[in-house]
Amino acid sequence: MTIEEARRNKMLQDLRQSLDELINAHNALFEQTEKDSGFIWDELTKILEGIDALKRSVLEQSNKSSSFHTKAKGISDRVSDLEARQKDREADIKRLQHDLSSYQIGCGRTIIEIQMRLDRLEKGKG
Repeated sequence: MTIEEARRNKMLQDLRQSLDELINAHNALFEQTEKDSGFIWDELTKILEGIDALKRSVLEQSNKSSSFHTKAKGISDRVSDLEARQKDREADIKRLQHDLSSYQIGCGRTIIEIQMRLDRLEKGKG
């Protein structure tokens, strides 16, 4: 083997060693990237699960709020109905009071008329 061949062989060995180191570094980087990628996916999965839980919670709260709103609306409607009924009853009471007053006045007149007629009859008798 000549010096030139020896240099070439040494250069090829050095290149082979550098290539092996590069391959090892690449493999180590790939393994670390794969581990990091797995970790990242695990974390993303946890975040997505948390988001899903929050969505469910928001939906539940929304449903509860809607239910409370519906109940409150129902109560408000019933209160409005009761208020309307109360106003109707107050109007009925006023009408009845007026009718009673008219009746009492009418009865009073009738009584007075009867008394006057009785007085006339008694005077005519005597």
